[in-house]
Amino acid sequence: MVRLGVNSIKKSQKDKSVQIQVLMHYPHPNYDSEKDVHDLQLLKLHRAKESKNVKYLPLANVIRDPEEGTKCMVAGWGAVGLKKLKMSDVLMSAILTVIKRETCNSPKYYNSKITPDMVCAGTRGKTKKDACEGDSGGPLMCNGVQVGITAFGESCGVKTKPLKPGVYTFLSKEHIGWLKNTMRKSEFF
Repeated sequence: MVRLGVNSIKKSQKDKSVQIQVLMHYPHPNYDSEKDVHDLQLLKLHRAKESKNVKYLPLANVIRDPEEGTKCMVAGWGAVGLKKLKMSDVLMSAILTVIKRETCNSPKYYNSKITPDMVCAGTRGKTKKDACEGDSGGPLMCNGVQVGITAFGESCGVKTKPLKPGVYTFLSKEHIGWLKNTMRKSEFF
């Protein structure tokens, strides 16, 4: 089951939220958990309907690779701290900045692990914000378009030195093709 239209997990929102049954899981066929590549999965839901509190994000045919310095938003109900990894009761979001792959691939950060199908985004300076445990699968939105999916990172952007950015699966042309082809074959609509 998934819940749509929810802002608070604990507070009753029966008039705003809807529980929907997950009919099928479609993990990307080339997903590799050791290399963290192609980290995305499609869920087929039973009759999800758009409403005042549930809106669809259109899936573009091509998504431009976000340039370094682009401001993006990440959202989720993941942990709000590292000590207890307690999940947030309310939907949280943070504004992050895209970091170019060359920088993210340096030995200082992820040492050649970042592929063209990934986007790095984080914060600089004193502000320390990032996705955390439990946010995986959430959206990375840049300029009003979903460009990525929360994948992995280190220490939720608060403990590491240097501060490592989060890594997101980029909705590349190949990934969009797989999503659309899977939906077409699986009679999503």
